[in-house]
Amino acid sequence: MQQSFFSRCAPIVGAVVLIFTVIGCRPSKDGSSTGNTAVAKNDNVRIAKETTRITEPLDESGYVDYLGAVSRAQMDGVDPGDNFAVVLWEMLDPQIVQPADREAFFSPMAFDFSERGGARMPRLASPRGRSETASLLAGPVAPWKPSQRPTVAALLARNGRQLEYAARQLKRSRFRQPYVGQAQPSMIRTPLYGIIEMKYLGRMFAIRAMLHLGSGEVEPAVDDALACQRIGWYLLQRETAIELSIGYEVALWSAEAARRLLEDGRLAGDQARRLFEGLVVSPIAPRLGEVLDRATRWSALEIAQLAARCAQSPGHYSPDVNPLPTWAFAMPIDFNESLKMINQWYDRGVAALRSSSHEDVLRQIDQLYRDLDKLKQQAGKPADLAPGVIGRRLGEIWVVHHFINMRQLYLRQVEAVTRCRMAVTAAAALVYKAENGSFPMSTAQLAERMASPEYLVEPQSGKPFVLTVVDNGLRIAGSAPESDRPMTITLKPDR
Repeated sequence: MQQSFFSRCAPIVGAVVLIFTVIGCRPSKDGSSTGNTAVAKNDNVRIAKETTRITEPLDESGYVDYLGAVSRAQMDGVDPGDNFAVVLWEMLDPQIVQPADREAFFSPMAFDFSERGGARMPRLASPRGRSETASLLAGPVAPWKPSQRPTVAALLARNGRQLEYAARQLKRSRFRQPYVGQAQPSMIRTPLYGIIEMKYLGRMFAIRAMLHLGSGEVEPAVDDALACQRIGWYLLQRETAIELSIGYEVALWSAEAARRLLEDGRLAGDQARRLFEGLVVSPIAPRLGEVLDRATRWSALEIAQLAARCAQSPGHYSPDVNPLPTWAFAMPIDFNESLKMINQWYDRGVAALRSSSHEDVLRQIDQLYRDLDKLKQQAGKPADLAPGVIGRRLGEIWVVHHFINMRQLYLRQVEAVTRCRMAVTAAAALVYKAENGSFPMSTAQLAERMASPEYLVEPQSGKPFVLTVVDNGLRIAGSAPESDRPMTITLKPDR
């Protein structure tokens, strides 16, 4: 899933850098555009919920500052001492952040990004080259020995101190860092600094957990499996679809590490209790609807704002690298109609995700994409050259080119949330057995120890997991649409 998702989604979401060089028409802080052409006060876009979705903050030219809104929501009230992002950057080289971005990126975290300030720990050693990266990311999360994966064993050895330091800091409740835009603030160009390193960190914890399990070391294996889940939980606090996808990928690794531990047969009652409590502290929850409704939608709306700015200085518009057809600048355009059209499509996506069953969600998503395919067949300029008609057509063009790949991200979310909840249920069943001498016969017997009943049910459908006694052991079964692996955890009887 990873390869197909990113090959289709990465050009669309979070960092659409190559497509949207229309940002060259954005004004600088002194009110002039980067093309040395004055940009007037905004008179192209009406600031309202039906158009811009949010109404503040505004920049100097009167347009909504979407990047500022997302960063403010991320950073407001965050204590640096409770922010794991500060820990991450103590292990990374601050110089990987573009010079123009460093002040805006690090200051809200109260992090000293000078060479001396950032050198508080040995640097996290990321995989070297494609071969080492593939060795780390490829293969199942399963028990192993150093002789079986020497390249990965060497990578873990290089990161021993860094992993131990990170593990000690995982009680921090936030992972927050601002979104910045290389001196030209824009959501559609914001680089995701440190996120790929968080992915590597999560993977190393999951793989090291299985190295411990392969060596019979259950206690540290539990620690690392929980560390991996915590990293996934941190990533799911972020606001772009790419970060969300990576967060669920890391959560899937943690769920698989937990499953291997639970099925291994060596977890003692106190270890099962610690695993259960650790999983509950970092719950993996559905966030796609929220992200789609907020930052991802705002990225699309920002495109229309940028086009409206460029409409004031069309000499700086490059039709070869932008989604607007050349005929669009030969006539008046009502960009408010473009914004409303974009919102209508995103409203459909959000409504689909609120359906009560997987079948309904996928049916509505599939219909949405069939309708998008129909829009792709429309070519040429509208027959009616009214500004509103042109604006709506341009809104459709933007949606066709840049709507998020909802289907694959939804399926990844469902599988990750389901498997993580199944791990919680299985760990609770082991604790129940340690206390009562037998496995529970249904999830109802586990409900009282759960902070929330949602841990015992599948996401979206709300169906409880099925518990079945098999050869004096216990099998926990769930389901997720289009998953290519069985959704079961089987606990052994001899405990």
